[in-house]
Amino acid sequence: MPRKCRLYEFAAEYDSKRITLGNLSMAGHTGDCDRCREFVARERKRVVDDIESWEGIEKLEWAKHRDYERIKKEGFRNDRNLMRRLDRFVGTAFVILDMAANSVGGDFGGSDDRFRDALNHTIGLGRQEYLKALENPRGVLGKRIRNLDYTESFSYCF
Repeated sequence: MPRKCRLYEFAAEYDSKRITLGNLSMAGHTGDCDRCREFVARERKRVVDDIESWEGIEKLEWAKHRDYERIKKEGFRNDRNLMRRLDRFVGTAFVILDMAANSVGGDFGGSDDRFRDALNHTIGLGRQEYLKALENPRGVLGKRIRNLDYTESFSYCF
């Protein structure tokens, strides 16, 4: 019999659209029940395969400038719709990467704030760096945090 998740069942009872990566993650759920695992896998694939959003992130040039004020100002002036879409995309990409990091457990070093900044920074660096972090969260994110190799905070661009 498939494992069931009380969180998933509770939310599905009221409105299946309330099941989001955000509310699973905020509840400390790592997607370890069957239904949640399928949902997280679909969302992960959607993020990884969304080339248009990754190209939008590349256009922001976070890796080059690391200046969220400039990016926010120019981005909203040039393409407000793109910035709104990227805001939603980055939020989902963040939760997927956070869940991948939590699945390996342990301390990555530094505070929760550093950890969040490192995750957001990794997303800002683009799809290839993101994929590396998904495959090896402890190696990629742990090294980034230990070496203070991130800039606060890509998420402020939106």
